[in-house]
Amino acid sequence: MRPDVLGVSYSISADDLLSKVNKIRADNNLSPLSMSPLLALAAKSKAADMLSKNYWAHFAPDGSTSPWTFIKESGYNYVYAGENLAKGYSDSQSIVTAWMSSPTHKANIMSSHYNDIGFAIVPGRLMGEETVLVVQFFGSTSDAPVASINEIAGVRSQELVAQPKVDMRQTAKTFSLVLLSLLFITFIFDFAITKTKKLPRLVGHNLDHIILIIIFVTFILIQNEGGIL
Repeated sequence: MRPDVLGVSYSISADDLLSKVNKIRADNNLSPLSMSPLLALAAKSKAADMLSKNYWAHFAPDGSTSPWTFIKESGYNYVYAGENLAKGYSDSQSIVTAWMSSPTHKANIMSSHYNDIGFAIVPGRLMGEETVLVVQFFGSTSDAPVASINEIAGVRSQELVAQPKVDMRQTAKTFSLVLLSLLFITFIFDFAITKTKKLPRLVGHNLDHIILIIIFVTFILIQNEGGIL
């Protein structure tokens, strides 16, 4: 049966999807995900919203209703969160196989950021077609241990995670560059004025200061990028 031509019969369950996802994670030495009633509630709300507003996307047509809207409204206080969607499939294995064939969906399933998961499996009419929507929400709360932070953060088409945390090292680097740039401009301006008007100086070595600032700026620029995503 083609995924986009679905009859009234389907064999998809949250328990089956969870079992298959955790089997994949176990095979890759990742901890299992636990079923979260709050994420399941959020997933049901997302599926109902898509059916009622007749859209198929991570963001609603209003542009402001995001997956995070439903997760927050459920009461789940996430640190990291993600969403996978599927529609038109008739069994759990076909859905998981399709997700694992997509790099961005697979990244959610394989992410060590997540500890919890929730599903919604909702039949209905979407865009003039009878189908079954499957919403898969991932998450971890502030109380949950996170095995790794060396993963992609941000917003992608099929991989949606929490807003990246502030990178203090990058902030300090930017501040230092701005400060040194201002000093550099000041010394250049002062050097130009004194040379042009041949003014006497009580303290010299302006050129030495300029060279020193250039060295500092060069040192900062060659430092490796780093931070928490």
